[in-house]
Formats: sequence, structure tokens, C-alpha cells
Amino acid sequence: MERRQVEAQLLGLLADLVAIPSTFPPGDTTRIAAFCGDFLSSCGYDVSLHERRKGVQNVVARKGRGAPSVVFNAHADTVDVGARNAWRTDPWKTTLIDGRVYGLGACNSKSAIAVHLWLARELAAKGRPVRGEVVFSFVGDEENLGPDG
Repeated sequence: MERRQVEAQLLGLLADLVAIPSTFPPGDTTRIAAFCGDFLSSCGYDVSLHERRKGVQNVVARKGRGAPSVVFNAHADTVDVGARNAWRTDPWKTTLIDGRVYGLGACNSKSAIAVHLWLARELAAKGRPVRGEVVFSFVGDEENLGPDG
């Protein structure tokens, strides 16, 4: 796969994620958890959603069994938009300016989720893992420094 194709796929995933509100407060991650869960299910992962506190959903997706276990984790909640007039771009859209991506959560941590989703799809397409398991988890409640993620 060419670099430009990978970049376009990653930017597309990031755009989908940035468009899904998951701000704290209130910290509701149900929509982004559903998006990630559906994406990973479509790639053949066994997906489970976990919720200790209403609205804070965590995704755990597994492929393979046994050791070794390689786990990728990122948080899905973001800070609030804050003062809208402080934004030069729409916080709910990814905007590429001079090689930099702007959008709420684009650098913390929705870009990591985009990379993890892309990697999960690539691994599944190549029939991996052949030994052990790979796990992807996306959690909420990080911006609150809370125990529910």
C-alpha cells in the first residue's frame, strides 16, 4: 500500500472519530464506542462493551488466543471545546493545514484510535495473529481522571 493511501485512510478514520462528540463533561463515550465496536466487529474481532457508569463505555476487541498478548489502548474522551471563538477551524471536523491536522481530539487521543483501528484492520486482513492474541481497547473517563475507563 502506498504512503498516500495509508495517509488518506488514516485521515478518513480520524475525520469520522473527530465528528463524534465525546467531551468531558459529560464524558459520554457511547457513540464513539459503538463506532469503534462496529468497525472492529466488521474486521472479525470479538468485541465487548463495558460500562461501570452510565454513558462511559469502554471497548475491548480481541483476535486470537493465548500468549503472547499484545494490547493497544487509547482513550476516547476529549476535553470540552471551550471558547468556540478561540478555534481557527471547526472543532468537529478534521482540517489539514500545512501538514498539521486540526479538530477536537485530533492530537489527544483520537489520532491514536485511528491508527489502532487501521492497524486492527490490516492485521485481520493478513490473518494475524498466528500465535497469541492482539487486543484493542478504547476507554472513557481519562479526561476526568476517573476509575470508569
